[in-house]
Amino acid sequence: GDYVLYKYHATERRATQHSESSLPLDTATRPLAHALTLGVERIERQVRQSDFYSSTSYDAFGNALSGNLATTGQPLVDPGGSGTNLAPTKAVQRAAYLADRVTWGSFRVFASARAVTIDQQPSGIREQHVLPQLALSWMFSPNQQLYASWARGLEFGSEAPLTAANAGSLLAPRL
Repeated sequence: GDYVLYKYHATERRATQHSESSLPLDTATRPLAHALTLGVERIERQVRQSDFYSSTSYDAFGNALSGNLATTGQPLVDPGGSGTNLAPTKAVQRAAYLADRVTWGSFRVFASARAVTIDQQPSGIREQHVLPQLALSWMFSPNQQLYASWARGLEFGSEAPLTAANAGSLLAPRL
């Protein structure tokens, strides 16, 4: 029956815009068939938090004050306070990619390379990576196939947890 009393509130607006354009180029040269794709992509994520407030009551040793449901006669102190408007965060990912799917009989090989840049504001974090992808499939019967793949990815950084000194700020992207 232990509990910790904390106060959290925020008005939050999240918006994501995603656009992609690609150009397929199919060619067949016996015995191989190629399906090339050239493309560009842009993803923008914005987060606005107003009236943000997060607090927990602590004792002199830095431990969160806790209560117990069996001893409700000693109420915890209200961690009151007013909110503030956090700086809006914006993360933009831009990518250009080239992919090729080669078919040879019952085998398919897929290979691609994606050049990615992520910019995050207001932290000023910028990362650039080339992300490879490789896959192989074999149709050993009309209804069954064996498939193996390997890839690297990059995603936007998450937000720092509420308990951190930089709560709500964007962390570095994850590879």
